[in-house]
Amino acid sequence: MKLYLSILILTFWFCPPVFGQPQHVITRYSIEDGLPQQTITGITKDRNGYMWFTTWNGICRFDGHSFVTYRVLPGDSNDLATNRIDDIKIDAHNQLWLLDDENSLYRFSPENSKFDHFASQTAPVQNIFTLSDGDTWVFQTDGRRHCRINHFAVTVTPATLIKDQNFF
Repeated sequence: MKLYLSILILTFWFCPPVFGQPQHVITRYSIEDGLPQQTITGITKDRNGYMWFTTWNGICRFDGHSFVTYRVLPGDSNDLATNRIDDIKIDAHNQLWLLDDENSLYRFSPENSKFDHFASQTAPVQNIFTLSDGDTWVFQTDGRRHCRINHFAVTVTPATLIKDQNFF
């Protein structure tokens, strides 16, 4: 018995302590910290390191310390029609692609804080996919139509997707 006790003590004495996974700090942010709304519907990170969140009260950019919110304001000239944004993707050109609660498509340029609306003549947009080559693919709710948007042109098969103003 004394031998077993000695071995046990020596084992703990000479072996480094074994711990589980390292401790992580989880910080919870709320409206009091600058979030425009508690419900987060989408998250992405841009190439500048900013985190972008879509909410039911606009989109917000987080730099690790504070939030900047972009939303529809009365008398605003931006193309954003609603603050309820449901999805967000970022393309290779650091442009944000947004879907609102009515499946309308928007592109947001962080450099000039401008929203551009893309209106569909056929069916609402269902999904956005951004590729590393810079192309953005948009699929409509009927499942049969898709649109390829690159930095220079819009290619639609077979539906038509029109931009309200100049494309680029």
